[in-house]
Amino acid sequence: MKWVTLMVTSSSIYLCCKRFQICIISRDIGGLRMFAYADGTYFIVDEKPFYFQGNNTYFLGLLEGRLTLEDIDRILAENARMGIKVMRIWAFNSGPKPGAIQPKLDEFNEEALQRLDYVVNKAKEHGIMLILPFVNYWEDLCGMQWYVDETLGSGHSINEFYTDETVKSHYRNYIRMLIERRNIFTNVLYRDEPAIFAWELANEPRNKNDDFTGTKLFLWASEMAQYIKVLDPNHMVATGEEGFKTGDEDWVDNGSEGLDFSRNISIPEIDFATVHLYMDGWDKDYAWTEAFMQDRAAIAKKSNKPIVLEEYGRPFEKMDQREEAFRFWHSKVLEFGYAGAMVWQMEDTDDLGFAFSFKGNAGQTMLEQSMLMNAKA
Repeated sequence: MKWVTLMVTSSSIYLCCKRFQICIISRDIGGLRMFAYADGTYFIVDEKPFYFQGNNTYFLGLLEGRLTLEDIDRILAENARMGIKVMRIWAFNSGPKPGAIQPKLDEFNEEALQRLDYVVNKAKEHGIMLILPFVNYWEDLCGMQWYVDETLGSGHSINEFYTDETVKSHYRNYIRMLIERRNIFTNVLYRDEPAIFAWELANEPRNKNDDFTGTKLFLWASEMAQYIKVLDPNHMVATGEEGFKTGDEDWVDNGSEGLDFSRNISIPEIDFATVHLYMDGWDKDYAWTEAFMQDRAAIAKKSNKPIVLEEYGRPFEKMDQREEAFRFWHSKVLEFGYAGAMVWQMEDTDDLGFAFSFKGNAGQTMLEQSMLMNAKA
């Protein structure tokens, strides 16, 4: 009850801050003067409409032995050269593994956090803003199941992440730690850092085969988005969801994933919609993806909020079809009024998954789309 009272009191503070946003955030920090915010169906940055082609590089801020500082600098420079304005990287890594940010519940690794500090600082130097999710639905690096197991013991469902009060308290502790952290390179608190584009509740949250109405996840998202806004009224918040709905026959829309996209975007503290799109893994064709993108854009427009195609890609086996697919989806981003799109994922070289090179044909489509999206601003 005490926490609910705090939320009500602080909610009015957030609204006040949002109303006078220009007055309180128009300070110059490293070339990025203003926090990004939503204005109707598009974003505002530096007092101007902002659209973007972005890139997912999930591993960029992780201390796990994959990248040197020189690698980070080079990757950020390449993204900037390609016209990328927003990148999405994991701000989580938990469990008993080398480089984990959170080796145990509520215990944090300063060295790992300093790697994230470095990336935030360097991204700012390159004029790139970051989307930072707090947790993963999937088991990689910090799944929701890890929180459940560490709190309740083995044998409990991942879906208890959304309902168990003790599990939620540990998740909130992680959120607070990161939002209130002071970057060692900039001496700026994360909540005061304009290079952070938005926080995300999770990467691809689902509540699979548990609640076909989407209510449990809706209530969790509402609670956590409100909590974040109390701690940090400066930054946008998104759910990080894929765009699943309820009430239809197709598995994407029948509620089996436990989400209701239409309800979630209506949460006042959620600033923009996200959808992910993987036609191969979802066993869909181009016509279906077009209808999906158009429908979700219409829902976001009805809520008067921006929408971002936050993940999309084609695997190595479809490498020869990537360019065609990217051009098709990019055309729909423009046609349906998406405020941004973020590919999964552009790197130094092609790999056996979804990654492709900055310098190949697929990379060229990203450069072309960046130019088109940046020109809309």
